[in-house]
Amino acid sequence: MESRPRSQTGVIYAIVFLDLLGFGLVIPQLGVYAKLYGASGLAQGLLIASYSLMQFLCGPLFGRWSDRVGRRPVLLLSLCGSLAGYLLFAFSHSFAMLFVSRLIHGLGSANLATAQAYLGDVTPPERRAKAMGLIGAAFGLGFVFGPACGAILGPWGSHHWGPHGGNLAIGLLASSLSLLTLLLGAARLPESLPPDRRSGDAAPSSPFATASLDLCHQQPVLTRLLWVFFVATAGFSVLHAILSYHLIDSLRLDVATDTGAAQRFTGYLFTWIGLLAALVQGGLIGRLVQRCGESRLLLAGLVLLAGALALLPWTHSLGQLLLVATPLAIGNALCTATLPTLMTFHSPEPRRGEALGLLQAVGSLGRIVGPVAGGALYGLQRPSPFLLGAVLCAVAALVALGVTDRPALPPGSEVAL
Repeated sequence: MESRPRSQTGVIYAIVFLDLLGFGLVIPQLGVYAKLYGASGLAQGLLIASYSLMQFLCGPLFGRWSDRVGRRPVLLLSLCGSLAGYLLFAFSHSFAMLFVSRLIHGLGSANLATAQAYLGDVTPPERRAKAMGLIGAAFGLGFVFGPACGAILGPWGSHHWGPHGGNLAIGLLASSLSLLTLLLGAARLPESLPPDRRSGDAAPSSPFATASLDLCHQQPVLTRLLWVFFVATAGFSVLHAILSYHLIDSLRLDVATDTGAAQRFTGYLFTWIGLLAALVQGGLIGRLVQRCGESRLLLAGLVLLAGALALLPWTHSLGQLLLVATPLAIGNALCTATLPTLMTFHSPEPRRGEALGLLQAVGSLGRIVGPVAGGALYGLQRPSPFLLGAVLCAVAALVALGVTDRPALPPGSEVAL
């Protein structure tokens, strides 16, 4: 009886890894190309936010839809969108084309809640923290090998085909990985949600439809968790718009003449962050949860994030950036593993996909607000977006103080509405 769930979760981890490998190839280089096209910090923030806007609009819809029709068709359809977005990125030669590619890829990548709900379907409660940690580790590994490949492939493409050849090489590899992911899912991923356990409700018309808000009203701890995730994500995601810009400016690189160097250094930085995340979420999170519990680890992660963000604006070399990125990556890894785990504990089984879709939606909202604010502030005063992020993560830690690890129910029981 154990082999089938393990096989299912293995395919989910493989899908997440391959999809995030392509994502890790592209995301570190967006700042390099945006700067090459002459985009301001605010424009770069809007570029990053466009991806998250599509996730915000579609994440809860996909999660609720997966509660109705099953997880498998939603996952496969979303992978088709990712493939289309990567292909357009490969042939982008303007900031406008980059923008459209991010919108399409954001639509295709609004599947995290469905993948997490899949794990919730096939994993017993006592093993869910480890399962969510492993999906975070798949994210981390994608951000290890993806940026590392981008650090090699981008400069190679730029050398052979000019400055825009880097995104052609990276985009073609990312789209190839996305196609492989789609084929793997179609061939090896069975449905995890039988018809008798599916919700009969129609899909909501917006991320925060009345039915979804009613779920939070009946389980107030879900509202607290959503606020924690929104505020912390907004604080952390100021980096999404400005980290590459900060690296390029700190190292005094000219992206027009030093395109390859900018791609290498951004790849190294993101690779280090991904490596640490993979080590924490894949190797340590299970033991840490047994020792400390999910809620304490969430608090620890938020404190590490706040401290690292406060230090980042004072880094002026690649070595300093890598040093400060260490607690930043560990803190983010702890939050990424514990928040969805806590959501699964406090949400009812028939609406677990919906609850995780809400979590993804507020995270996407934070990734809209954070990059736009970070990009706008970076153009005014370079330390200000980092300090804003530190304050927001500290506020999230205060809100998280009221979160408990498990609902007050008998062991193994589910919350019923």
